[in-house]
Amino acid sequence: MTAAGTSSAPSPEKAGNKPDYEFGRRETELIARFRSGKRVAVLRGRERTYPGLRSVAPSTLPFYQLFAPLIAGRHVVDAGSGSGVGTQLLCDHVPHVTALDNDARALEFSREYAPNAEYLQADLCHGSAVDLADAAILVDVLGHVASPDAVLHGLRACMPIGAQLFVAEPKAYGSQRLLAPAGRAFSQRALQRILLRSGFELETTICDAANFVALVGRRSDDVELAALVEGFQQARRGQFCAARTEFTRASHSSRHEIKLEALLGAAEAAFDSNDGDGAVRCYFEANTLDPSDGRALAGLARVALATGELEDAVGLSIDAIKREPTESAAHASMAIAAEQLGRPEAFNSWLVAVNLAPNDLSFATGLARTSAARGSYAFAIQVFERLRSYGSVLGPDFHVTLGWMLLADGRRNDAGVEARYAAAIAPDEPGVAELVAAVTAH
Repeated sequence: MTAAGTSSAPSPEKAGNKPDYEFGRRETELIARFRSGKRVAVLRGRERTYPGLRSVAPSTLPFYQLFAPLIAGRHVVDAGSGSGVGTQLLCDHVPHVTALDNDARALEFSREYAPNAEYLQADLCHGSAVDLADAAILVDVLGHVASPDAVLHGLRACMPIGAQLFVAEPKAYGSQRLLAPAGRAFSQRALQRILLRSGFELETTICDAANFVALVGRRSDDVELAALVEGFQQARRGQFCAARTEFTRASHSSRHEIKLEALLGAAEAAFDSNDGDGAVRCYFEANTLDPSDGRALAGLARVALATGELEDAVGLSIDAIKREPTESAAHASMAIAAEQLGRPEAFNSWLVAVNLAPNDLSFATGLARTSAARGSYAFAIQVFERLRSYGSVLGPDFHVTLGWMLLADGRRNDAGVEARYAAAIAPDEPGVAELVAAVTAH
């Protein structure tokens, strides 16, 4: 029995060993049946597309078609290869293709669909044992991972100087509605910046269309850029003194873009190490260096919040958002300040922040809190349920807050479930005991 939604029209995917599909045990599960007799369970969803199946996930094939003719070397890494649709196309253009994915079932499928590639199961955030590659491709991957920086740093480690990096990611906008596991999208500037912070120079922009941004970069041999990369690595480890030393080295660059990232990195490290004056100095210098970049103002808004200067935080956040409409931190700072000042703008600011980063617990909590304050308990519950769909480890505060909202919405049984979750995690916390008592009261 062929599943509904299977396309019978010819397509470039025919180049692969395309299977037939039949329904599985669950509504979203299908069984891919290959000519070899191999049967692989697949789930339709936002995580990846499968050849011949309609999906809510965007097709990545057009970007592989754009990138493949531009690959100069003989070995390419397909990072986050998914079902292997792009891997198969790469095998027609490059002698050696290494496909990486952390999902064993996706690799099982792609080994059948694109058998000429080399496969490796690996978590991209923790690096991979790959021989030096001439190029790497990331299509609709960075928005799905916990740390895009870690992925790029891991790829950089297996790429020699001058190696190409091809990246395509969904384009960010404030009213977007991302589906799990997609936790972020990118403006062209944001994507370019994250590449630079990871040691890749922008070579060209392939497209900046309505839905996707596609860039080509190269691993750089610039000494100051290497210091910038090391600075961010040290900062992620919590070694803020060492990070600031590296950022100082990077700030000696004659190149505007490296100096700017070094100043912002130094400001972030100073703020995280409770040096507010140092953070302010770096943010002001960064703002002077590039008045079109809103991140320095967003950082100053954070400082203003930390010192209780709420009106200043609002003004700085507004100016930052004008420059960087998809900077989630600026919207969150605006929301926090507006909420503390009792202004109605708090709800919309939290809403945009959550649209831009739906898997951020603090943003979701802010939106749920302001929604509940307006009496919109059902919407507040929906916000938390959306967060749960990302599969993050959620602490007792999440379950307690959700439990109280469910109680307020008249859903006592569901509130009891959340109370039991919270009690299993932190049975001795007073807030947990209070919720348990409320749901068991008659």
